[in-house]
Amino acid sequence: MSIKVPIKYLIYLLFIVASFPNVAQIGKVFIKQEVRIDENKPLVKLKWFHKDIIAEEGVNIYRKAGENSQWEKLNNKPVKPFGNIPEIAFKQDSQLLIFSKIAMENVLSTIPGMILLNVLVESFESKAYANFLGIYYEDADVKLNQVYSYQIRRVMRGLEYEIGASEKITIGKAESIKPPSEIKIKLDTIKLKSTGVRNQTIFML
Repeated sequence: MSIKVPIKYLIYLLFIVASFPNVAQIGKVFIKQEVRIDENKPLVKLKWFHKDIIAEEGVNIYRKAGENSQWEKLNNKPVKPFGNIPEIAFKQDSQLLIFSKIAMENVLSTIPGMILLNVLVESFESKAYANFLGIYYEDADVKLNQVYSYQIRRVMRGLEYEIGASEKITIGKAESIKPPSEIKIKLDTIKLKSTGVRNQTIFML
């Protein structure tokens, strides 16, 4: 089986897997403009990755328009992990159940590097899995020709800590943008044994 992952994203995922122990906060926010098919309006999709992968108490998403405006909080309550996964998502992705169990039964930042890399690739490829991990958000309240920046802040014991900020994005016409150059990863299968997940097949480099 082969999947496609943009080169710059793969490099960053590998950087996370390296998990430098002396760095307290490592974070990156990826943004992409797409189209709301039902209304033909622009939509900004966000995914973020940091050293701990999952923020148990959730994160808050902030947006700034232009250079001199203030950060505006977009979500009413923290975006948290371990929400419901739609049943149709399991039918569309045969590996989703395995990856969701891995996330539920392990501290992701401590699992072996190659398994962690698979988790990160799955979260990058799968909206349902990214939602489940609490690392995904959609901003539909954007205006054409406006320049936006996004910031993700982790909630811990009632305080906020910045874990990543996006590059600027200019909202264009409501049409799909050209994806960045891609790299193909050839995957083989292995067997994984863990509590509650017996002899399950996952993809490995």
